[in-house]
Amino acid sequence: GVGKVVLLFVVGFRLINAVSVATYFDPDEYWQSIEVAHKAVFGVGFSTWEWDNAHQLRGFLHPGIYALLYYILALLRCDSPFLVVYIWPTVVARSATSCL
Repeated sequence: GVGKVVLLFVVGFRLINAVSVATYFDPDEYWQSIEVAHKAVFGVGFSTWEWDNAHQLRGFLHPGIYALLYYILALLRCDSPFLVVYIWPTVVARSATSCL
């Protein structure tokens, strides 16, 4: 019905918006999520002092979502730089429309 069309439009719009808009991102978005996930899966990356074993101030749930996606990409041998960069905005875009 109409609701399904609206949902598909909104999700599609959010996905296109997520991968095409080049704007400023707060670096904390990277250091506390995707950078931690990238380092956990690929062994390369930067993590702030909150993530080292001596302090362990942060939980892994949020970056764990991205780590799972990166892990799936690695298992499927689809871990190209393009997909590694653009998989997380598509997840954020989809989660932003999940209440619809």
